[in-house]
Amino acid sequence: MGNFDSNYIIYIRESDGRRTMFSAGELRDRLTECLEGDGTTADDITLAVEYSLLNRQSDNNESLYDRGEIDAAVVKLLEETGFTWAAERYRASGEVEENDITTSHTAIYGLLYRHLGCPENKLMQLTEYVVAAARKLEISRGSMHLYLELARHYLKNMTPEDMPDIGELPRVDDRKIEQLGSLLSGRSAELYRSGVFSIEGMTAIFPCVRFHVSMEKFSSFYAVEYPVTELVVEPQAGEVGSAIEECRLKLQMEGNGRLPCTLTVHDLQRFVRDGFDCTDETQLNEIALELAEIFSGSTGKNLFKLDFD
Repeated sequence: MGNFDSNYIIYIRESDGRRTMFSAGELRDRLTECLEGDGTTADDITLAVEYSLLNRQSDNNESLYDRGEIDAAVVKLLEETGFTWAAERYRASGEVEENDITTSHTAIYGLLYRHLGCPENKLMQLTEYVVAAARKLEISRGSMHLYLELARHYLKNMTPEDMPDIGELPRVDDRKIEQLGSLLSGRSAELYRSGVFSIEGMTAIFPCVRFHVSMEKFSSFYAVEYPVTELVVEPQAGEVGSAIEECRLKLQMEGNGRLPCTLTVHDLQRFVRDGFDCTDETQLNEIALELAEIFSGSTGKNLFKLDFD
């Protein structure tokens, strides 16, 4: 289960003006298909895009982006990380309507906007090319597939231009990860070495700090006895949260600003169900969310994604 503060909601403005909510799961699935089943890379790119969008949210706490802007950012990231073939597949992976459309600038631009990840200036140029070619062939009305194939042909031969920038991504010193046990203070080092919290292997695409908390190791470390109460567990969860933030600060490179992180608390729902003798699903989720937020509380805005199961 994923949890986001209201500040972390991203809205998408579709080409027809509708406002929809950004779905990281849908983007990840689309990328996985384009990357021939490489879910790890798809997850990295999804997190990179998601972090960039959240990091640029406006002062009124509402993030609103055009669909074309997000697709263009994804295409750029794929190309910059060496997945040019996946970028082409991503461009072509949008659903295509079956109806014919007229050879007009408005209709062609709208079609290309919905299905090609391109910046505004390139979309305008592609529209001109496609309209000119169709009119030269005396096509006043044609299939959307035809216009898209024409656009992709011209796109391959256009001079590369700047694509929308997803912003500078964070950096992590890999050497510090190996030395982490010796860099942490006494209690934090104990929690880390005991596996109460751990760090997932990071990649070059999006090197955020991905923390994991094991409720099984948590229960063992603190000798938790059932039944439990919030008064007993919450201070312990807070201690783990402080250790996680200390770990994040140790990994952050000097002068790099804030370093984002994600946190997943494993087996939290089972812990609440057994430890609190809770069978009501609504109450169970409320308690689990409350505990998850305590685990993540010390990281503040540096935490941009919180999950628990």
